[in-house]
Amino acid sequence: MGSVTTTNTPGTGKISTRPVLIPADVPALGAIGRAAFGYSSRLLFPNPKPNDTSTEQDEVRWRGGRLVARIKSGNVAFVAVTTEPSPENGQDQEVIVGVAQWKVPAKNEAKWKELVVGGLHGDFSDYGAEGNTEWDEAGKFPSSMDTKKFDELMGIIAREERRILDEQGLGEGDVWYLQTLAAHPDYKRRGIGTTLLQWGIDQAKADKANLFLTATGEGKYLYERQGFVQLSEFDVCGYPHFAMMWFYRPEGDSELAN
Repeated sequence: MGSVTTTNTPGTGKISTRPVLIPADVPALGAIGRAAFGYSSRLLFPNPKPNDTSTEQDEVRWRGGRLVARIKSGNVAFVAVTTEPSPENGQDQEVIVGVAQWKVPAKNEAKWKELVVGGLHGDFSDYGAEGNTEWDEAGKFPSSMDTKKFDELMGIIAREERRILDEQGLGEGDVWYLQTLAAHPDYKRRGIGTTLLQWGIDQAKADKANLFLTATGEGKYLYERQGFVQLSEFDVCGYPHFAMMWFYRPEGDSELAN
């Protein structure tokens, strides 16, 4: 859970999974979220002014703030993917290029809360306090954001996810639930999404638990390739979404457990 895995990736050298986040990571994670989720950017921040970066900055701060609030909740697991330093490109430190956030099964919440609060992700206790950071916590929506559209989008997804879990006889607390998986578009086709997803699959296997998520059309192929099964297709504000499940099965069992 706390180990670092390193993989050789063509064209980028080494990438590493890092199941640790610290406050200094948050600006980069907010920027990755904005870059990766173009459709929701268009829905939630619909009227950027020409040559004005304030709306972009608002969105990056908001996405970073949501991550901070979830870290503080203590019932989520995060993993980041980083690239090694590249001095020839002016990068003297690792670069965060992807992140995944999982809501852990209820039976594991105490364990993960102890890890997070105990320092796995660094000290976020004062993060968001006035004078300490410019990053807003979740719930403090920027004026440039369409909050009604946000409520509509989240409501549609939540209702469909609840329906599918009910059909499977499961609660949200019974599964590893992928809330966010984002890879920076500049690093496409370098195994970042697969690496992030495999980390969660490994956690679920250890727990003998299923994984659940809602995918967009752009991400659906990645999840299918890793063994997820589509359970429904539904529309979210004009964009197709797919409720998907990875079913745990013991080693050697060739049949999906659905």
